[in-house]
Amino acid sequence: MNRSFYIGVLGSKTQMKGIDVCSNNIANINNYGFKADRPEFKTIFETEASDNFFDPTSNDISAGAVLQTTVSDLSPGSYMQTDKDFDMAIAGEGWFGVMNKDKVYFTRSGSFFKDAQGYLVDDDGNYLMGTMAANFTDNTDTISPIDGEIKLKDVANQEKIQLPTMLKMQAKPTTFVEIKGNLDPTIKKRFDPNLQKDVEVPNIEKYSTDIVAPNGEKNILNITFEKIVPQKQSGVDWKATFELADSEGRILDSSEGFLSFNEYGALIEANIPTLNNGSSPLKIDLGTVYSPENPNGGYDGIVSHVGASQQKSISKDGYVAGDLTGYDVLENGEIIAAFDNGKTAPIAKVAIYHFQNDQGLHKVTPTIYETTPNSGEPKFYKDANGNVIEESKILSKTLETSNVQLSEALTRLIVMQKAFDANAKSITTSDQMIQKAINMKK
Repeated sequence: MNRSFYIGVLGSKTQMKGIDVCSNNIANINNYGFKADRPEFKTIFETEASDNFFDPTSNDISAGAVLQTTVSDLSPGSYMQTDKDFDMAIAGEGWFGVMNKDKVYFTRSGSFFKDAQGYLVDDDGNYLMGTMAANFTDNTDTISPIDGEIKLKDVANQEKIQLPTMLKMQAKPTTFVEIKGNLDPTIKKRFDPNLQKDVEVPNIEKYSTDIVAPNGEKNILNITFEKIVPQKQSGVDWKATFELADSEGRILDSSEGFLSFNEYGALIEANIPTLNNGSSPLKIDLGTVYSPENPNGGYDGIVSHVGASQQKSISKDGYVAGDLTGYDVLENGEIIAAFDNGKTAPIAKVAIYHFQNDQGLHKVTPTIYETTPNSGEPKFYKDANGNVIEESKILSKTLETSNVQLSEALTRLIVMQKAFDANAKSITTSDQMIQKAINMKK
């Protein structure tokens, strides 16, 4: 009778702890990045309860069950689209790092926003960790693009991500202009009243494009091609006039050049000047010259052939200055600043942390974890050359919801409630049996 009484008490306490775990899961079902906990129980035998391990365990009598531990279910939740620029979700393994009072914690909740100082923080004010790009100029709010991706620093050297509210991209002057197209060599004639006959007149082809000066202003490059008449027996020659003017039409620099094409329309000779775009030289590329050593040359720029396409193509470098219009987050974790000149520049890269044993992390709040000796220290995956590699992706304007399945959680809760009721009933029954035994003795 005493055994049944204590088993009932122990069972009630155990099921109550299980109910607390299930209730906590249901209470946090709407918390982004929350991972459900699962209670695990163990059976207590009489020898274990009495610390007597010398008796054969085969003769042990169960003394009930207790809550052994709670295990986190680290499976991903579903993903929900949002309209916030800094909402992120990790597709795959890994954790965001957030700092509070110089200590880094870890979370799967990616709901971040920019505070008054420009730092990316979560709802509790924890700072998002990552690597800042080294493309800011000193003591100014200007930036220049960098080639390639931002390289993550070591785990211990990650920093708070701070995004400027006011940012300007410096202008880059145009240094080259590449032109492709066809100069139509079709013979054009016009009646000459003095000669009283038709005479050939020069064909005129014009190209124009805007370029960026070193001071950031836009200039205009005008190129006029004029067919030289009369023409030679085979092929065709053109004179080229290059003019560089400012936005008001004032000529800044001008020069002339010469182009010669063979009977197949390939460029075989070119005399192309280099113009002065302010303090920066401007190279004009009209294509490579044909030669036996370069059989594909002569057709990759300007050609002159009857019936060829008249489509024109102009490409160039350089861009005007731009003001910040917003931010975007790429799959590789880079935070990109967009400018009104159509250019972008990386500002920072979000760090994704990994652990030897994720189950060893200790849950500090419903969505915040800290390291333990069982979890090991945070790390980045690296290749043989020591470069950080990441198979997980970051989904922009997306949040990972809780992985709690309401139907499963409610079922577990009902089962444990029934088990609690059964244990409570056994306590009542044991008490009644003890009372009857006492009364019988009387």
